[in-house]
Amino acid sequence: MPRIYDLTHSTTYHYSGLVAMCQNQLRLTPRNDLYQQLLKHRIDVLPKPSKLLKTADFFQNQLSYFELNQPHNTLQITMNAQVKVDRSKPYDMAGIAWERVAANLAIDHSKDGLERFQFTLASPLVPQCGDALALASKSFTPGRPILDATLELNRRIHQEFRYDPKATTIHTPLDDVFRIRRGVCQDLAHAMIACFRSIGLAARYVSGYLRTYPSQDPEALVGADASHAWVSVYAGPAGWVDFDPTNDLVVTEEHLTLAWGRDFRDVTPINGLFVGAEQQSLDVAVQVRPL
Repeated sequence: MPRIYDLTHSTTYHYSGLVAMCQNQLRLTPRNDLYQQLLKHRIDVLPKPSKLLKTADFFQNQLSYFELNQPHNTLQITMNAQVKVDRSKPYDMAGIAWERVAANLAIDHSKDGLERFQFTLASPLVPQCGDALALASKSFTPGRPILDATLELNRRIHQEFRYDPKATTIHTPLDDVFRIRRGVCQDLAHAMIACFRSIGLAARYVSGYLRTYPSQDPEALVGADASHAWVSVYAGPAGWVDFDPTNDLVVTEEHLTLAWGRDFRDVTPINGLFVGAEQQSLDVAVQVRPL
């Protein structure tokens, strides 16, 4: 059933000295799409920036940009939003064979077809990987319905890759993730995307959030209280269908989509540069509470 959430994402940078200026771009605006509606949205920056512009990036994620030209040793960026999520439309898990979907992706030269086809190609953080093909081939056997095979792949990545925040960094290569079979939601999403692309299927990286539960609540999902990541696969007539390998789920009403792209590099929530202090530390807090 539809749910409405209050969302807060607060990021605070602490610098070791004064920063003379900074420039940042933000992907901190939840998307409007088939499954969710952005009802309210606001971004506050302290100190107040001299410029705050809004546009869209190549993947039509909402992009905000600001400059701060006054000395500061702390920077706080807070996003507040209200989002309605409705994923009640059922999927036909029988569906069509995955080979038909892959074949159609390769020959559809329409605007929508080319937009989908780009997600079959290797990207900077998801290069071609022989381990991915070997893993995908165990689930995507000849003639198997695409979503049925995807459910199994999702489950196997959840079982075979251990969620371990200390095992990787944002710079860990995908080959190393396959070798150690450990990582965070970003790594598991990249691994699953590599599997799809190795067999000619289109998959995109999705960043977003999970519903916040009280500490130690058994219903809480792994990856809550921070930015989360999952995978969207193009399934032919069923369209784009989202899977969360970290939690072994078809994405539910407890997932809020922020942005999507080829891999994490395309959807980084905050990136930019600053001039001044040598070091910085970072505090991030996320809350997603149902109304």
